[in-house]
Parts: sequence; C-alpha cells; structure tokens
Amino acid sequence: MIVGGFDEVMRRNWNTGRIEMPSLSFDLTERHTIWSVSIGSLFYWIGNIAVNQLMMQRYLSLPDLKTSKRAVWWFLGGITLILLTCAYSGMLAFARYFDCDPLDSKLALAKDQILPLLVMDILGEWNGLVFVVERLGAVLQLTMSLSSASMGPLAGVFLMGIFFPFIDSTSALTGGVIGLSSAWWVAAQAQLAQARGALRFEEKPRFIHNCTYSISYFWYTAFGCIVTIIVACLVNIIPRDKKAKSSNELRLYAPFLRKWIAKKYQIKVSSTDVELNKR
Repeated sequence: MIVGGFDEVMRRNWNTGRIEMPSLSFDLTERHTIWSVSIGSLFYWIGNIAVNQLMMQRYLSLPDLKTSKRAVWWFLGGITLILLTCAYSGMLAFARYFDCDPLDSKLALAKDQILPLLVMDILGEWNGLVFVVERLGAVLQLTMSLSSASMGPLAGVFLMGIFFPFIDSTSALTGGVIGLSSAWWVAAQAQLAQARGALRFEEKPRFIHNCTYSISYFWYTAFGCIVTIIVACLVNIIPRDKKAKSSNELRLYAPFLRKWIAKKYQIKVSSTDVELNKR
C-alpha cells in the first residue's frame, strides 16, 4: 500500500534490473550464480538438515520414519516462506525508496539500516521491532557465513560414513579438522576483506533525483565438505595399522552401495536390510 501495491513493487524492481535470473558464470568469487545457489546451497542444507545435531534429535523424537519425512517437508515449506518474505521485504524497501536512495541521501549510513528505516516509516511506534530489525542484517550474514563453514566438514564426515566404508576414524578425524580449519580460514578472510573494503560486490544503480576476494559464501559448506573428504581419503591410503573395521550394519550405508559392501566385506544380509533396499 505504501508504494502503490504489489504490481508497483514488481514493476519498479523489474525495470531497474533487481529481478533477474542468476548468472551462469562459473566464477566462484561471484556472489550469486545459478551454481552457487543450487550446488552450493545443496551442501549447506545437507549440513543443516541431514547431519545437524539439533535436527537429528527432533527426528528421533518422532514415532516413525514416515512422520520424520513429513516433518522435513513441513520444515522446507516454512523455510521457503521465510525466504520469500525476506526477498519481498528487500524489493519493498527498494520500491519505497525508489527515487530517494537512503544511502546516497544519507538517510542511512549502512545497508543494514535500510530495513530498519522502512520499519520506522511504517511502524515507527513499535520501537522494539525497530531495535530487532536494525541488528538483524549483519547478524544473519555473519551467522550464515560461520555456520556454512562449520557444517561443511560435518557434512563431509557424514557423507564419508555412508559412501566411503574404507575410511577409518583417524582419517575421518584428520579430514574433519583440516576441512574445518580451511573453511573457517576462507570465511574469516572474506569477512576481513569486506571490513577493510578490499572485497566489494557489484551493485545495481541507485537514484536520488526525488530526495529532499573471496569465494561466494554459498560455497563455504561445499568447500569444507570436499576438503574433509579428500584429506580423509589421502590419510586413509597411508600404510599403517588400522584397528577400526567397517560396520556390519548395512543400513548405515547408501542404498546403492549395500550389495557391493556386503559382497566385499562378506557381511551377511539380514531380512531388515532386504526390506530397507526395497524402500
């Protein structure tokens, strides 16, 4: 209502190139490409949904596998709604200040202040809401960067467990430590570069005529996961006494690997394993 309705919001964003398809570039340093928001996000959500301890506790609290799967679908629906709300909030803020950009007109001193400015314009009497939103932008970006770096090695260890039965605990631990250190180093360098002004991202044009170094953060999880798996595989081939053996529980491995693992390690297939392969 404050800018003329939904159609006007979409029109202003479309005409100025705010709504566009992700770039097809393979440049890992580009912030958002079709590859970073698909492949990079895939690793992020594997770490966030499949191996996160908080999520695992929630799954285990449910009565059966079917209910757990249903819970995941409800979770994905909620996340989708939140992301759409965030995206529309950004488009609404741009449409509201379409011809009087807050940064160039000094109404806001940083990008994090644009959304609080919009909230104050609309709900200025709700001081508590303004306080929360004012601190939300920087917190969300920092949180996602750090969590992405942390979840990569966790996802890597998990994937090793179901796809690489030959990797022992020492190799997995070594890969996890090096993967975590590498991902944190990349994330920290990116944050420092942004703070120093050495890392800047291309911006859309802004208007004031009516006024009074680093890879994309989407790749952090994938980077940490891949480093973890590669290091673990390399450490595993080093000749040494290996006390740990592969688990005889076939259900712990990926379904398409179970027959091969059972044959290679001479594991007796139980009726439960046969039933799991049918699912």
